[in-house]
Amino acid sequence: MTDTAQAIVFDAPQTLSVRRLELKPMVPGDLEIEVTHSGISTGTERLLWDGSMPPFPGLAYPLVPGYETVGTVVRADEGAGPAAGSTVFVPGSYSFQGVRNIFGGAGACLRVPHQRVVPVAPELGPRAVLLSLDGLITHTLPLGQARQAYETVFGDPLCLKMMLDWQA
Repeated sequence: MTDTAQAIVFDAPQTLSVRRLELKPMVPGDLEIEVTHSGISTGTERLLWDGSMPPFPGLAYPLVPGYETVGTVVRADEGAGPAAGSTVFVPGSYSFQGVRNIFGGAGACLRVPHQRVVPVAPELGPRAVLLSLDGLITHTLPLGQARQAYETVFGDPLCLKMMLDWQA
């Protein structure tokens, strides 16, 4: 178990650093995720980078971006969702202390409630970040419905193929 992790930090518009930050303490039901892949949004995160993001609650610098994250569960409470060794998609986190976690997934290690992750097939590799294309689902549907929508996309080979073909 680690108590710090490296993360990408937007210190101010157009100012980026990679910093070692303190992680929030684990609580029952949390998973610790070692990040293997992280995408970069050419919409939201570009606006955060260049400072043109319209104001919304929680927006302030310094911040950790990232909601297109895939990783491996390295620590899990017994019965708390995916077991250690599972590959999961993480649509952002509140893992880091001392900064704003505006999406908060752009770090080497994350701590998140097990209900927040979606198991994905390890063979998808970096393509699993494409699950973020349906990121609006996370923000518009209750957790249970959003989870079901994500599982449908990644659990149905035809739906996944359609999504991957669209992206190509």
